[in-house]
Amino acid sequence: MKKFFQFNLTSAGALVIQSIFGPLGVRLIGAQYDFIVLAVVIVLLVLPYNYFMYNAIIWKTWKMPWSKKKGGE
Repeated sequence: MKKFFQFNLTSAGALVIQSIFGPLGVRLIGAQYDFIVLAVVIVLLVLPYNYFMYNAIIWKTWKMPWSKKKGGE
């Protein structure tokens, strides 16, 4: 059950990134280039975010310094 909530929380984070930076990019560049803004946001922000979150938090394939257990384990 814990992994289910972690997955949904990280997925919500990706939606938040898109919801903030998508409209911001469209406002800066223009609505006629919204597809380019979306592609840039996904490639440069969402994909790295998801990759990091899945490896560090969900799958725990990366050993992060803050994730070490205390107490001799």
